[in-house]
Order: sequence, then C-alpha cells, then structure tokens
Amino acid sequence: MKKIVLLSVLALAMVLAACSNQQTEKAVQLPEVQPTEEPVVEPTTVVPALPDQLVNTSWAWNSFSGPEGQEIVVDPLNYRLTFNDSSDVGVLADCNSAFAAFNFADNGLSVEIGPMTRVACLPESRSDVFLNYLSSAASYFFDGGNFFIELMADGGVMGFVPADSVQLSAQPGPIDGRLFEDDWQWVTFQTPVEKITIEDPENYQLTFQKEGLLEIVADCNNAHATYHGDDSSMSIVVGVMTLASCAPDSLSEDFINHLDYAAKYFFEGGDLFIDLLADGGTMQFTPYEEREVVEGDYDAPYYTVVKGDTLYSIGVRFGVEWENIALANGIQGTLIYVGQTLLIPEPGVVVTPAPNQGSAERIAFAAGSITDTRQGIINQGVPKSYVLWAQAGQMMTVSTTSSGEPLVVSIAGPNGDLLPITGTNSQIDNAVQIVLPESGDYIVTVRATTLPESPQLAFTIQFTIQ
Repeated sequence: MKKIVLLSVLALAMVLAACSNQQTEKAVQLPEVQPTEEPVVEPTTVVPALPDQLVNTSWAWNSFSGPEGQEIVVDPLNYRLTFNDSSDVGVLADCNSAFAAFNFADNGLSVEIGPMTRVACLPESRSDVFLNYLSSAASYFFDGGNFFIELMADGGVMGFVPADSVQLSAQPGPIDGRLFEDDWQWVTFQTPVEKITIEDPENYQLTFQKEGLLEIVADCNNAHATYHGDDSSMSIVVGVMTLASCAPDSLSEDFINHLDYAAKYFFEGGDLFIDLLADGGTMQFTPYEEREVVEGDYDAPYYTVVKGDTLYSIGVRFGVEWENIALANGIQGTLIYVGQTLLIPEPGVVVTPAPNQGSAERIAFAAGSITDTRQGIINQGVPKSYVLWAQAGQMMTVSTTSSGEPLVVSIAGPNGDLLPITGTNSQIDNAVQIVLPESGDYIVTVRATTLPESPQLAFTIQFTIQ
C-alpha cells in the first residue's frame, strides 16, 4: 500500500513539473515585434531655373544657320517663344500655337512639345520646320542680347531676338548701294582673339549684283551665290562652285565657310565689313582695283579664264556687259572656271540669247540604253540646247562632230549654273565629261566658236550617261 501511494506521489510530481516547464517556456516566448518601416521619401526633382535673360520675354525666330548656310526668317514675329516663370513655354508657330517644356541644365537644353493646335498653314509656312528644330535642341547660348539654340548632331543654330526689337525695326531700309560700286577683295579677318591679314587679298573677291546674285572668287575656285538683306543685315547662301584643289596654304574653304555665316554688314572708311553670326568674327574688304588684261590668254575674240576672274570683272576689262559675255557663251548663271575659253563679243553688240530650257530639245534614252545620238543644226549662229535628266554621281559624256566649224559644248546644272567639264572642247570633234553633282535636269548647249559661213551648220551629238 505504501508503495502504491509513493508511486502516485511521484507521478503527480512529474505532471506538475511538466506543467511548470510548459509555463516557463511560454513565459519566455515573447511575441514577435515587426520592424518599423522607414517612411519612403520620394526623390526631389530639381528643375533648373530659367536663365534670367529669358524670363518674361517673348523671343522671335529671325535666323537659322545650318549646313547649307545662313538664312533670315522672313516673318520672325510669326515664330515666337514666350517664357514665363515656369518651365512651360508658349510657342507660336505661324498659324499654330503650342506649349512646350524647356529643360535647362548648364548649357544643355531639351525641348518637349506638348499640346498644340493642328491648323493647316499656308504652303510657304515654316510652322512644321520650326517645331522640328525645337524638338532637336541640344544646347543654348546668349550673344549680344540675343538667344541661340544649337541643334543636335550639328544640325544648325536657331537665332532669336526680343520680339519688341523686331516690332521697332519692322520696316528695314533698302540694301546699301555702295555694295554695287566696287568689286571687293578680302584683306583681314578679325576674330575675338586675333586679327589675321590675308596675304593674297586679290585671290578672294566678292561682286554683288542688284538682282540678288553674288559672284565669288575663292582662290582657285569660283562660286555662285545669292544674298538677302536690308540696310544692315545680310545672309549669303553659296550655291554651285568649282571644286579645284588649291594650294595647301589656300584659304578657299575658309572664305566660303565664313560667307555662309554672314549676319550683318557696314561700311567704314570706304571699306566693307561683314560680321559673322554668333560673334564668329568680322571680314574686312577693300575695293578691288581694275586690272589690265595681262593675266589671261587673250587671242581675239577668245579669252582664257584665270584665277581671280569673274564675268563682271572680265566685262569691265573689255568694256562689255557681263550679261552679253554670258549669252555669247551659253552661260546660264554667272559661274565660270579657270581654264575656260570665253568668246568676247564686241562692245555695244547685243548678243542673241541662247535657247532657254523651255525651247531645248528633250533627250530620253530608250529602255535599257545608256546612249542617244541626235542630228542638230545651228541656224544663223544661234546655239542649240538639249535637256536631259540624270542622277547625282553619274558620269555624263557629250561627244560632237561638226560638219565644218569648231563647236563649244557647255553643261549647266539644274539651277542654271555652268559646270566645270573636262575633255576635248572647242574643236570640230569634241568629247567632254563631268560627274554630276545632283539629280535633276541638265542643259547641254552647243554653239559655234565663230559665226558660221553658211546659215546652217550641221553636227552630230551623242549623249552617254553611266
């Protein structure tokens, strides 16, 4: 009996101990405390402030300088940017308006065009071009109180002026007549850091004509250009030019590049000065003195063009209107090149114009052919012209055979300027070639070197394009 009681006591003690252990374990098992999450702090976007010069100002687009030269915007007040205190900018793009976000950082700039109207402007409008340029903005700078936006990938520079200044000068004066009084030779170039004296100024000339045409002598090359402007501003667009390789120390390319960035002009002490865009420098020109006919080879009535010649200067030397020289030689434009032989008509004689493109005979090759041969007639000394279409980079060869008199072949490009050709010319049998600079219609003119004895001069001409 005692043994049973003892076993019962031990069993009860073990049960109580077990319960006590469970309670102890429960007591030390504290509830898990979830870590407190730190509040998420959104990064603060710092929007660079607008440059002080832009705030509360309306800017008018007045110029664009690109790979093909500089142009003046005809209606600057139709293309404006209006900056307020925020980065949202009002945009007027001719007949359309828009909002845009301008993001400035250091000198970097990006533009995002936002909501805008979608009105169809007139065909001559620059609305789409203006907006496309803005969308390509890469950087900006200020110069002389004006605002400039540089486009990505050297796409060009947009120039803006305060709109109030445009309104004050909305009626510009006429082109200064002193431009036409002389030929001009380049004598100095003043940059922001130095003044460069041109060693051979007579090799770099400008001849302005009242019709908006500009003849350029750039060392061993000649170029044809157009210009626009008023009594103080000027833009020059250089067109077709010869591509001769000048001496290593030549400034031919620099001269042409500087002219592409012309912005303003003025006269001082009888000299002409041309300021370049964005403080790029100032070109100084002095009047070019007329020269005697000693440079070129003159074997009456023919003159061989040498470096420094222009149609205008040749006309002055021989006392002949340059237009007559152009007509007598089938030149449609003003471009001539070194080594070219020109027929110099007698002073006072009005030359019969060469046929224009409208009266020229159209050449169309048969399918699969690269040549075409025609029979032609020069009647009463009037040149005969042909027009044919070709692609840039193709080689054009023109061969002629005369029935009795030497012939001269000339080739004009799509814009009417005479192109430099190589090969045999001014003979009874000719073969001239040229690699075509652009796609379009080319005009081939054939003329007699002298007035034929017979009223009609027959010839055969063959065109090859490959």
